[in-house]
Amino acid sequence: VGEKKTINIPAVDAYGEKNPDMIMDFPKAQFPPDLIPEVGLQLTMSNNTGQQFPVTIVEVKEDSVTLDANHQLAGKELIFDLELVEIKPKSLIITE
Repeated sequence: VGEKKTINIPAVDAYGEKNPDMIMDFPKAQFPPDLIPEVGLQLTMSNNTGQQFPVTIVEVKEDSVTLDANHQLAGKELIFDLELVEIKPKSLIITE
């Protein structure tokens, strides 16, 4: 009890590296007229089979919007700080 440990998971072993093929430019004319595109805004898109997936606006230009369909944690190392706070006897552990 009280033991602390830091676990680092490299991006490649977590959500993977960013895939540049998943960053795409679209003309502003393809967006609904009431949508005001802003960097950081998350949208939902559908592919040609109807499957929906989240995208994030990463750049807004005069006539186009750049969307990133990578997972938000892609390309990032994950760091977990762990601390053991309690040890319970096996007889007290509830499993379902």
